[in-house]
Amino acid sequence: MTLSQQYEQYGYHSITIGEYNTWNDWRMIPDEPPTVVPPVPVRNSFEIPGRDGELDITESLDYRIHYGNRKGNWKFYINHERLWDDEHTKRLLSQDPLTGGLRFELQKFWRDLSERIYGQKTSVYLNDDAYAYGRLESIPFYMGRVWVSSISPDRSHSIVTLNYDLLPYRYSQYDPTNENAGRVGL
Repeated sequence: MTLSQQYEQYGYHSITIGEYNTWNDWRMIPDEPPTVVPPVPVRNSFEIPGRDGELDITESLDYRIHYGNRKGNWKFYINHERLWDDEHTKRLLSQDPLTGGLRFELQKFWRDLSERIYGQKTSVYLNDDAYAYGRLESIPFYMGRVWVSSISPDRSHSIVTLNYDLLPYRYSQYDPTNENAGRVGL
């Protein structure tokens, strides 16, 4: 089975952002299997004159470690022929990608993608986790914001970069009034 056939059947390495899937909705193929970076522990320390080293008070207030948000990006390829398979668009693909109708098609794609996910607080599932957890409904998810940072067109494909800023924990359910509800760990 070719990689393209695997994507068609299973949506390998896709990401579900809110109700939209990077493969099913936009035919975006990641340049590597997507991961979410681990959160960075928030350290609280200070120097005391006359003391060797720093005084670390990271866990002194509530006896637990706190974490910063997970920040990173994902890069995706978009094969123009797979995204726009009508005859009109195929003619446009033979032109210079930076002029004419292809530029217009890419702008439409950018607007569509941006309107659906741009900066809204949403859930994020890595669909590869479905294979580990059995099904999409039981996958712990991340909460945060995702936005398009760039689209770089070329003759046959474009590269789309999505940035993310996600809360440090994964959730089985999310309650905006209680950030600890449904938390399943890092």
